[in-house]
Amino acid sequence: NVASVLDVSYFKEVVRGSTLEDFSGIMAEEGPIVMLVMGKSSNPIMDAMCKTKRVQWVHSFNTGVDAFKLHTIKDSLANIPVSNARSVFINPLAEHIVFSCLYFNRRIAQIQSNKKNKIWDRFPNHEMCRQSMGIIGYGDIAKGCAKMVRGMGMTVTGLRRSEVANGSMVDELGVTVQTNTPDNFDRVLRESDFVLNVMPLTADNHNMFNKDAVSYTHLTLPTKRIV
Repeated sequence: NVASVLDVSYFKEVVRGSTLEDFSGIMAEEGPIVMLVMGKSSNPIMDAMCKTKRVQWVHSFNTGVDAFKLHTIKDSLANIPVSNARSVFINPLAEHIVFSCLYFNRRIAQIQSNKKNKIWDRFPNHEMCRQSMGIIGYGDIAKGCAKMVRGMGMTVTGLRRSEVANGSMVDELGVTVQTNTPDNFDRVLRESDFVLNVMPLTADNHNMFNKDAVSYTHLTLPTKRIV
């Protein structure tokens, strides 16, 4: 599918595959290589291809690159530009977040079960305009999500790694933006109806949403969700 949208005339050859064996032919040839990668299986292929010293550029179709475990092949990648699909999935992810909130608020699982069992009953729903969302990792994707849920009337607090002047500010979307300190993190988990985790998987963020953090979200309303 990827190859079908490429300007093939720009390349001498386009090779697709998911194993190192799939690329054995091109590795035996000469000339520069551009790698377009996706998924966990890319790590050993990237390592072997880059060791040929012919790779000029590596581009990820994913926004996150943690699955590639680049730290394990950093010597092979030395001096090779690596890029990712930053901001490409903002709208689909934002729509999915709205869907997730509505899924719980409108109790879709119960509606589906009632449909299957031919049951008609009434039950209370929650309105997004009366709820709050705490976003951990307030970057480009998070802002896209915030824009949509703010349109639904939600109150939004976004925590980011970089320092916020005076400790707190309100941005152009009406989101309260704060530095992601331990105190702010705990407070957002405690006070938000929905908690959105948009952080990349890094050594600094690893295990941040551990058992204690997850259980913390159940201290107040039973409607709390992590999405």
